[in-house]
Amino acid sequence: MSLRFTIERIDELRHSAGIDDVELHEDINRLRVGDLVTLTFLSCTDPPISEMLPVRITRIAGNDFRGRLTRQPAHAGLQLLGKTTSIVFTRSQIHSIAVLSTARGVGRKKPH
Repeated sequence: MSLRFTIERIDELRHSAGIDDVELHEDINRLRVGDLVTLTFLSCTDPPISEMLPVRITRIAGNDFRGRLTRQPAHAGLQLLGKTTSIVFTRSQIHSIAVLSTARGVGRKKPH
């Protein structure tokens, strides 16, 4: 069984709805390894299932990010995703910033 999913490009959805979240873009520019972001995962099942999941950033290279889930998905269509799955994403896929790394105050949540 193959692992098939997409990550919603939330920034494109916001722009098409006329939303420009300047504060979120500024916060994304300040992200560091260790920070926790929320991404919306979409299964490739019929019908597709979506679930917002927290991802801890493990690498940043320009616009490209890598990370790992901090919890297992609840939906069966995404159950193959796990904490060992490397997640590759871009800034346009970041739904919100959940927790900043310890260097800037662990547990400080961003309200997006």
